[in-house]
Amino acid sequence: MIKAVFQIYSRHLYIIMFLSIMIIIPITALNFMSILYLYEIDELKSQTYIAGFLLLVNFILCAPPFLKIVLKDLQDESISWKEGLLFFIKQLGPLFITTVILYLIALYTMWLFFIPTVLIHMFLLVFPYYTDLESFKDMMKNAASTLLDENIGIIVDLIIVFSSTFLVWGSMMYFMQNYENNLYGYLLIRVTLNVITLPFIYIYLAVRYRAEKNGELTVRAVGGS
Repeated sequence: MIKAVFQIYSRHLYIIMFLSIMIIIPITALNFMSILYLYEIDELKSQTYIAGFLLLVNFILCAPPFLKIVLKDLQDESISWKEGLLFFIKQLGPLFITTVILYLIALYTMWLFFIPTVLIHMFLLVFPYYTDLESFKDMMKNAASTLLDENIGIIVDLIIVFSSTFLVWGSMMYFMQNYENNLYGYLLIRVTLNVITLPFIYIYLAVRYRAEKNGELTVRAVGGS
């Protein structure tokens, strides 16, 4: 499957780079600036929870166009930049509202040994990869079905995604901690890391939960049909 991910990335490199510039860069920059601003407000006592929400939103909102790339690739087709942007805009509302509601539920159910919190994050990991379905009900139903069928695999994917995200974030903060007044340096590094890593993660998860799950994955030579 890893080979298929790299081949899909190679076949659609230009549109992936375009979507990364138009979607990942501005959302990452906005979220990063918001997080830095939060930690400058001394009166605010819940910066960590809000920052966690912003990082989650950053990760989830950017996923749909890359799902579209994978689904089109399975049909030996490519998407245009316009189609990718329109698909992103169309899914923006449902994804954001769902993330807000479920994240709040996850926060207020932590006292239940974190079990609902983990399940909600597992669901949110899967949910963006069903946003091409016609109705919100179908999105929820298919995401819930995948959660029930592949719970152990999703836990592994969740650990990998969260560990890599926080490892990269923590490493960057540690590396930059001795540099004062270097906001643009922080911003540049964070945006660059997201542009490099997120498309691979999105394509992997799209292949994992849609193509591989449905037995539709085929490995073709780069540039082949």
